[in-house]
Amino acid sequence: MTNPEDVILPVNPVDKHIPMIAAAIQSWHKENNPAKLTKTIHEKLDKSASEVLLKVMGFNKNWHSEWEVDHCNGRNGASEAGDYLKQVVKPAVDEWMAKVHDITLTEKETKQLMDSIRKRYVQEIENRLRYAVQVAAQKHINALVEEFVQSNHIEAYGKLTKLINQEG
Repeated sequence: MTNPEDVILPVNPVDKHIPMIAAAIQSWHKENNPAKLTKTIHEKLDKSASEVLLKVMGFNKNWHSEWEVDHCNGRNGASEAGDYLKQVVKPAVDEWMAKVHDITLTEKETKQLMDSIRKRYVQEIENRLRYAVQVAAQKHINALVEEFVQSNHIEAYGKLTKLINQEG
């Protein structure tokens, strides 16, 4: 029987790069502290506030860079800033909608609207079904990858994460 202490594990070629990777990550953390990142985020939000607000309100730029109603409303403006602006914008839009007079739809308009809703409903089912299949496939792929991963790669990853997580 072989003594476990006598077993020599192969040297992983990644090992020699781990200190350099860890140093680079630590350097990046020092240069990109929370105050600096917050300032950058504020600058970007200030620069694009009008565009984000218009997208959250349901507008999109067309091919001519003109703003128009986004017929696929909801695909743009989904973000932390968008969520906040939606909370602020909703009361203003509700107030405006309350001032708009009731609109009476003709029978033809009602039918067109219902047809459009049915079509959109089927599209949503298809989209969500595709997404559910993607999620299931990804879980299966992850399980297969775990099955084929070699232990020396896991050991190298462990060493890397230990070095990265070390302070200063």
